[in-house]
Amino acid sequence: IRKTTKEYKNWNWNSELPKHKNLLLEVESLDKENTSKDIEKIIREGRLLFKNNYSFFISHIVILCEELTDEQVEEISLKFKNRIDKWKSSLEKSKKEDSLQSSIEDFNRFSKFLGVRLTKEQEKELKKLYPRLENSRPDSIENQVIWNTDFISILKSRKKVGFKSEITIHLHSLFENEQNNDNEKVYYQMIAEVNSSLSEKQRKKFKKRINFFINSLNKIIKNQK
Repeated sequence: IRKTTKEYKNWNWNSELPKHKNLLLEVESLDKENTSKDIEKIIREGRLLFKNNYSFFISHIVILCEELTDEQVEEISLKFKNRIDKWKSSLEKSKKEDSLQSSIEDFNRFSKFLGVRLTKEQEKELKKLYPRLENSRPDSIENQVIWNTDFISILKSRKKVGFKSEITIHLHSLFENEQNNDNEKVYYQMIAEVNSSLSEKQRKKFKKRINFFINSLNKIIKNQK
């Protein structure tokens, strides 16, 4: 584990952190003229960086899986079940809440994290787009249940020929069907709408927040040279 951690740090510092910095520079350069297509490009680049990090660990995860005991496989299975149960419980709870207001609050929390407090007018514009969103959570949970079941089944056959190839393919498939394309387009438009409506004061705070992240990355990159 220590060896893998060291390899990851070296790879991340030399290869990935500069990419993260460039992505943040793209975000910082956003202005009122940017469209949902620009937002989509940035988000897809961000997801690719996340997947690159995940993919780095796959070969190490495969080696670890080969050495699991039957008891450990059962522990993983139970962990998966408990997580799914929590998701289902959260889904049932959300059905009893005002989904529109809850979504607005989620978007507000995300905006505040980026240094922007939405105005009532901006919230009003977002509410016009929310009816176009489909509730994809039940399908997402069901897809995860299927993935988990297959994963445990593969782990139980870890002594068989072809295990490494089978589990590697399965691990790579984890995020394949993660996004709902129709919903994604709505989210891109929502972000673009907010971006184009930012006041001078809001945009200044937004840029200040993003520059904080950029400067933090610069310090990390500089310290490793």
